[in-house]
Amino acid sequence: MIWLMFGMPFFAIAETCPACELRSNTDPATNQAGSCGSCNGGTCKYPPPGTQSWWCPPCQIARKWQEKVGTEDCWKAVAIALGEGINPFVPATPLDATDPSHFCVDQVAWDQFDTLGPWQVKTTPINSAGGTGFTIDRRIEEATTYMRQCCGDGAGVTDEQKAWPAGQACYSHLECPNEIGHACQGPADVQARTPTTIFTSAASPPLLWCGANHESPAYGVPVATAATYGWTGRLWHGATYYSQHETVARQLCENFPGVPEGPSTYEGVPCHGDDCLSEAACPVGTSLIDCESEPANGGDGIQIESGKCIARGASAPSNRRRSRRRSRHTIQAIASCSSATTSVVVSSPIYLDNQDISAECATGNVLGCYCHSAWTSSVCGGTTEFAPTGSVCKKTIGGSSGRRRGAGAGAGAKVYALCGAARRLNGTAHLNQTILV
Repeated sequence: MIWLMFGMPFFAIAETCPACELRSNTDPATNQAGSCGSCNGGTCKYPPPGTQSWWCPPCQIARKWQEKVGTEDCWKAVAIALGEGINPFVPATPLDATDPSHFCVDQVAWDQFDTLGPWQVKTTPINSAGGTGFTIDRRIEEATTYMRQCCGDGAGVTDEQKAWPAGQACYSHLECPNEIGHACQGPADVQARTPTTIFTSAASPPLLWCGANHESPAYGVPVATAATYGWTGRLWHGATYYSQHETVARQLCENFPGVPEGPSTYEGVPCHGDDCLSEAACPVGTSLIDCESEPANGGDGIQIESGKCIARGASAPSNRRRSRRRSRHTIQAIASCSSATTSVVVSSPIYLDNQDISAECATGNVLGCYCHSAWTSSVCGGTTEFAPTGSVCKKTIGGSSGRRRGAGAGAGAKVYALCGAARRLNGTAHLNQTILV
């Protein structure tokens, strides 16, 4: 056993964290602690006895979050789990970091709603046939889907995730500000149920942690006076309800780091035609580590953005028959994604020609170099993915056709550098500056 005491230093070896276990939920009449249930006053709710659920030790909650989402906001995620979804029938002071009995992945909510698991996000209810079958990975994905779809603007949420209960929990995208205590903007008739930001995110792009925070100023917007669509522990239990778990949460995240998952490949929908766009996006919680086009060096080249690989098409020569023109000038983007943090550097906000253009990784760790021109890949010298020189992605761009413009797809080209771990800036691309992706 590895004990964590509130307010005390803690040291452990990451290898001591046991894996999650698939267990049969017990009959609460004989064993409440193994039931995966909860009580609110005199009313209790339990999964059917014998229903199977995954049970995870606190160290796996921290480790899996870092593997799936990243390290920056790990303690905030763990603090909410300690406040919202920990087993109410197992003593947590002190907390045994290696005991799977602390977290049932299908943990029933104290208010009896279908908001299950460590983060109590709206999800599929437990059924009598065998449980939800969901793992801790799915619960993490539901939590981040909720934050992006409800607290945020929906960016990075797939069509599948939008159809999940977690993706449909809010009446609209609240687009909460990334600053603690600031109120989200909701329709006037439901402002009483509109959350505020309970944590400022250190991630880029930020994870928007919205919930009830009745003791912080709302900056001109009425503060929630009823249960919100966000995490509500602050409303019912005081403004420090989650942050009181910060010490233990930080200990878990620091002493049980995640092991980055291997890369996965995602293909965009092929397109054809001048300036067409094939986009391959990385799932929420992962970053772009490579971008390719099929065919290689085809079309107008490759662009990279936050978690996206974009291949741009070019027009076909007019002397080819239509069917051949279509098949030979189709282009497709292929993204490789992993949980490792990466960043993008762009050579310039505008397209440039008749000069050397470059993008440099401040970390010195270049994963890939890419070139795009609205006037075909020939402006990029015929290669749209190329090797760096040291920490610099550099191309000599000659004169090109097209109008000279102060912005947009004017004459010339842009060069993109995909970099390893980078410093955080403000979430938009700047001249030879980095943004996390």
